[in-house]
Amino acid sequence: MKKFENAVIDALNRGVMVDLYTSAKRDQPVYRYMKNQSLMKNLINNGCKVYEIHEKLLHMKAYEIDNKHYSIGSFNNDRWSWKINNEANINIYNDIVETSRIKPLIDEVHSMSKEI
Repeated sequence: MKKFENAVIDALNRGVMVDLYTSAKRDQPVYRYMKNQSLMKNLINNGCKVYEIHEKLLHMKAYEIDNKHYSIGSFNNDRWSWKINNEANINIYNDIVETSRIKPLIDEVHSMSKEI
């Protein structure tokens, strides 16, 4: 998480807009009772917007960067995903066609989420 956090903070310091979408509920026992506000405190304090869905579990993780770059998939920013699990994300970099396909999904997740 620290490597990811540092990379996001570096981007924020360069003026990049970063939004993260996650779930308020977790299926991983180690994080089950941890709140996103605590987990993402440093990111939030550095200008990252973090949104969470309360109504259901959201296993997908989505990152939106400057409204034109996206990373969407199952990759958790924890040591298991970095070193042990087989995770997958789809990354879209400023591709108008692919952005038009993924933007409705991001908009739907955003409409179900609340900023923390």
